[in-house]
Amino acid sequence: MATPASILSNIACRTYDDVLTSNHATIGELAEQSEQWRMFTLAYISVAISKYLDFLGRRNTMDDYQVAETATLILEEYPDLKVDDIALFFRQCRLSRFGKLYDLNGAVLLDWLNDYTKQRNAAQYDLYKRQEQQRKDEEERRRQAEWEALTPEQQAEQQRKIEEIQERIRQKLSGALPYKHHHRLTSLPPPTHLPVTSHTQIAP
Repeated sequence: MATPASILSNIACRTYDDVLTSNHATIGELAEQSEQWRMFTLAYISVAISKYLDFLGRRNTMDDYQVAETATLILEEYPDLKVDDIALFFRQCRLSRFGKLYDLNGAVLLDWLNDYTKQRNAAQYDLYKRQEQQRKDEEERRRQAEWEALTPEQQAEQQRKIEEIQERIRQKLSGALPYKHHHRLTSLPPPTHLPVTSHTQIAP
């Protein structure tokens, strides 16, 4: 069975897009499979924290209990993060993406992880917009190709049908609100007072 350290070293995420398009499970999904998988997931997060401390040369900043407690809080508070997120988050920590490091403890890491999730959510929305635009562009190209495949006579017939539909829509809209009804609505006298209920509060 693979170890948490080996899995962590095999995940290569450099951008939010890498994470968002990954098909790996979330840490919450892994932990829910069994108690063994829960312990494995906690070990995975703990190894990520320890490797970051080693990178800084500050392994004595957090003892094993603090590392384990921080890993547990990460799992409990951010179960929707993927295993890829853990790898990317600590990569960004190494690159000082969340500010300069003056002190390091579990609270600092959790605060940085909160910033990470905000940036991730923004990236997810941006990815959605790009994918949606790509879908629209592909649909437009498909329609254009279908149009160009028609003969001039077929194009003319299609255009005639479109104009007929547009004309029917215009006729329905123009008859939806007769002028006389509109006149009666706008000619009503203004109210002389406002109704007051038992729930209405009136300022003195």
